[in-house]
Order: sequence, then C-alpha cells, then structure tokens
Amino acid sequence: MFSEELGVFRAAVETMLTTLKVREVPPEHLETKLKEIAERHLDLTAKLHELSRSNEEPEVAEKREQAAEVIEQGDYEQAEALLAEAVTIDRDRIDQQQDAIDRSKLSIAVTIAQQGELERTRLNYRKAAGHFAEAADRVQSFDSDAAVEYLSKQASVLNDQGREFGDNLALVEAIGIYRAVLDKQPRDSLPAKWAATQNDLGNALWTLGSRESGKARLEEAVSAYRDAFGGKAPRERALRLG
Repeated sequence: MFSEELGVFRAAVETMLTTLKVREVPPEHLETKLKEIAERHLDLTAKLHELSRSNEEPEVAEKREQAAEVIEQGDYEQAEALLAEAVTIDRDRIDQQQDAIDRSKLSIAVTIAQQGELERTRLNYRKAAGHFAEAADRVQSFDSDAAVEYLSKQASVLNDQGREFGDNLALVEAIGIYRAVLDKQPRDSLPAKWAATQNDLGNALWTLGSRESGKARLEEAVSAYRDAFGGKAPRERALRLG
C-alpha cells in the first residue's frame, strides 16, 4: 500500500520504516515523515540517474548509476559504499592532475632559475635575484627543499650585489633572506647546510658592518661565524673586532 502511494519499491519502504523506528520518530509524525523521506528518496535517485549520464568520468558515472539502482531497492548502505568509491575515483584523478601540475611548476622553476644564473653570469645581480625569488615562489607549496635552495641563491646574488657594487640595501636584503633560510633549515637534520648558511650570513654581516659606524653588525657576524664553526670564529675577524 505504502509502496504504491509513495511511488517507491516495497523494499525501499521497508528501509524507510526501519529508519523511522531507529530514529524514534513519534507515531503521530510517522506518515508525514515517511512521505518526506520518500520524496527525498525519489529526488536522489533521479539526480543520480541524471548525473550518471552527464559525468565525464565513465567510472564515476557507473558508480552513480549503480548507487541509484540500489537506492531504489532500499539498500542505502550499499549506495553509500558506491558513492564513496566514486569520490575516491575523482580524488585519485585530481591527485594525478595535481602531480602533473606540480611537475610543470617545477620545470618552470628550474628554467627560471637558469635565467637567474644567466643574469648572475652577466653581473645583473638584482635581476638574477628576482628570478631566484620567482623560482622559489613557484615551488614553495609542494617542494620546500627546492624553494630553500632558490632562496639561498637569491641571497647569494644580493650579497654579490652588495659586496661588488657597494649596495648596502642589497646586503640588508641578503641578510634577511639568509635568516629566513636558517629558519627553514633545521640544524639537527641539516647541519652542513645550516652551517654553510650561517657562514654566508656572517659574510654579509661583516661586509655591511665594515661600512657602518659601530660594531653591532660585526658582532653579529662573529656570532654567526661561531655558530657556523662550532663556537670558534675565524681568527682574523675575531681579532679585527677586538
């Protein structure tokens, strides 16, 4: 009786009645609630049939169609499993597409970094720094190690700009980037790289400090050298500071 009135299969009605019982719907609301979920049932199956005809992914379309068919028979548990499989298929496809996108981004970054090396060869250090910064930005979201390498190159060419052309602002920028790199290079896991960056930081600080009044930058440089060399600063620079 209910099946004909509601326009659904008897097995589906039995599932709906079981749901109403489990959810402890009051008797006076049973008929209204049964009609309500029957309408949702019909809308759901109609939508899934429609989607199965329009989806570009055949496997997903098949899972949706199968889900619609088992829903019509009242097998909601199986429908949930089929829809979950459809989601997994789409997620896997997205992951594959994202991997391809990331590979393309990495390829772009590698080429941009070579532009940076070209400009470094031409002594266009500022332009080179821009290329290395862009390369780092391209890969930051999925390859932090590569991003750190490009940032290190950016700092290096800015240091060259400052040292060779008297550009103190470039040295300030290089110092900031070296410190950012140190934050991304844990001393415990990457001791050699960490020490090398500390040494580079010390060099930039020393160059800038030698041009400024006061010893603040030079003291920072000696501290960086000590960190780089395990507590010992290069003798000649420690002596000059003293």
